[in-house]
Amino acid sequence: MKYFLDHSSEHTRLLLAGMAVVSIVATLGAMAELPAWIRNVEANSANEAVFFRRMALPGATVAFRRPPSETRPALTELIKAQPHNAELYSLRALEDEQQLDFTAAEAD
Repeated sequence: MKYFLDHSSEHTRLLLAGMAVVSIVATLGAMAELPAWIRNVEANSANEAVFFRRMALPGATVAFRRPPSETRPALTELIKAQPHNAELYSLRALEDEQQLDFTAAEAD
């Protein structure tokens, strides 16, 4: 007995719609796991580029959270450019805590 896949346009549309719903649910689920201080990062800002990496998925571009091992050096570069911005020191201290580097967190 042979089985042939149905390649009709309706079947394809349903499959794509299902994939879109799964993508949205996954994004919302991931958003719920972000700490409150990072959920409110302004879009298209230098801080967003520090904390999130844009990745292309089929049909959309999604922002994924960078690990603290990548964000700490990027925040250090921003601090060099804006040494009087206290918010950057606070953000770097929070990332230091994420990596369990409490000495560096207290220094910031």
